[in-house]
Amino acid sequence: MPSEQPSTANPTPDIPRRLDRLEESQGYSERMVELLSAEIADMNKRVQVMGKRLAALEAGLSKLQAGGEEGEEGK
Repeated sequence: MPSEQPSTANPTPDIPRRLDRLEESQGYSERMVELLSAEIADMNKRVQVMGKRLAALEAGLSKLQAGGEEGEEGK
């Protein structure tokens, strides 16, 4: 009975093509990681700015509420 294993007589022609595809794939993956890292850093900066704005709004609201309570006591 003949064996149904793939022929290994000439495996070298396919190896350079496979290596090229792997290198291309790795390059694409590295570029995507760089882009995603930059996007995450940008989002982090925006979240920090929004957090500061929220804290300022909360402080302003607290002052308004405290001022309103003081004004009501004087009546």
